[in-house]
Amino acid sequence: MPGHRAESGVASFHVNDSYKIKVIEISGRFTIENREDFQNLLKDQVDLTSAGTCIDATELGYIDSSGIGELLRLKVQAAKSNHPVYIFGLSDAIYKMFKMSQLNHVFQILTKDEFQKKFAK
Repeated sequence: MPGHRAESGVASFHVNDSYKIKVIEISGRFTIENREDFQNLLKDQVDLTSAGTCIDATELGYIDSSGIGELLRLKVQAAKSNHPVYIFGLSDAIYKMFKMSQLNHVFQILTKDEFQKKFAK
């Protein structure tokens, strides 16, 4: 897949350009230890004035409050340009946590099929 990969021991971040919008694939454990890698990837690889950004959480095993904070920061920055942020592929446990903390009302959460239908080239 084309794009930039940033790895930091417990997480991997990859930008996938093969869809109608940028997809940031997150795998592993998104924690305070690697939030700076995520910030750098956004700064270098993601245009927050484009059609939108989607987080692929299919391989995300764990996210702490710092990781959630970074997703919220992405959402706030993107909102300045009316740029939507989608998330798909959340595990049941992470989705439940998003739902309990009302994050399912902050982000547009899609199933993988919904994402494919909406953004496949």
